[in-house]
Amino acid sequence: DPWQHTKVCPSILKVTGAETVQPLRMGIFTLVKGGFPYYKNTDGEFMFFDTRYKEWRIGEDRKKPHAGISSHPMDVVGCPQKCKEWYAFVRGNWTQEYHIKVLPEACPLEIGVKGAETTQGAKMGKFYLTLHELDGRPVYQSKKMEYLFYWAEFGEWRIGEDWQSASAGIASKRGESKQCPTQVTGWFTYTADEWRKVDLVVENVEESSETFDDSDEHHKPHYPIERAADPTKSHHDQDVSGWTAEDYIVANASVNQCPLGTRELKFEECKEVAKHMGRKFDGVKDDPYQPRGCFHTEDGAFSNGNVVFNENTFGHPSKYAQPLCWKHHGETFAGGAGHAAASGANAKNMIVGGVRSKLEGGNGSPPPDA
Repeated sequence: DPWQHTKVCPSILKVTGAETVQPLRMGIFTLVKGGFPYYKNTDGEFMFFDTRYKEWRIGEDRKKPHAGISSHPMDVVGCPQKCKEWYAFVRGNWTQEYHIKVLPEACPLEIGVKGAETTQGAKMGKFYLTLHELDGRPVYQSKKMEYLFYWAEFGEWRIGEDWQSASAGIASKRGESKQCPTQVTGWFTYTADEWRKVDLVVENVEESSETFDDSDEHHKPHYPIERAADPTKSHHDQDVSGWTAEDYIVANASVNQCPLGTRELKFEECKEVAKHMGRKFDGVKDDPYQPRGCFHTEDGAFSNGNVVFNENTFGHPSKYAQPLCWKHHGETFAGGAGHAAASGANAKNMIVGGVRSKLEGGNGSPPPDA
């Protein structure tokens, strides 16, 4: 039996490339335990080894050679991911034009998240492995259309509505750069305009003794993709007590979120900052092409240097605009629980209350330490 000389095959494989011509034979395949190894996906298709041709194949019956996907014959029998050349059967012929990939996945098939139901209910529950990847790590999706994904800029796993955006309501400890979310040692939740540490359970559903919500009930998102201002109040009755115009920073251009240790300015705060900066306040706009919240533009041919409050829900980075943000004070800056001074090449220059300093950038990232 040539198979006895091979190593144990991965428990999960992802097959991509031929979705347009062999859609049922793409997707996530899980190893069927016991006996000669073979895999099965959610569409009922099998990935199996044909001993006659020494090929891995994907078809509806693993006991027959008929298949729509096949590997190149293997000189040395091994697991499917060892095959570098794959073929799709299209219009009566085998072809390599679809660049099929069969890759192992080390992370769990299903991940359960619980512990922040009162503040981030939409981001709790079961998350399922998808075919998407970011920086060599899988993307997960829940029935509530929330995503669990890795964001390389911060070395964090995050939970948010868009896996291609840094915006999130849950984030892991900065800089750990773990391969799977179940390996993370600390988590933070975005609550009341700041990141707070939370005791979150993030586990492999198959191995966990916990019960995880799997409903598709939608909850109102609660993270910095929306304005920091209280949506139940008008622009003109926001509470700005205890706040001074010196408590602001001017973030970098070409960003759409306030950095670590800050939050977006409210309407009244935005007007006060404009006065402190000696700039005209241009009022409220709904502009999808400028940063959301309070920002000012650079003096130049394409802008007038004034301060604007953009109430557009999403906004967009602009190289001519810089967000104006409120600098937190208090316990969020104490020790490792809040903002930490950056050092080295990752530090970004910003203006704090008119005085230039170096802060660690982050588009709403949680603290770097637990």
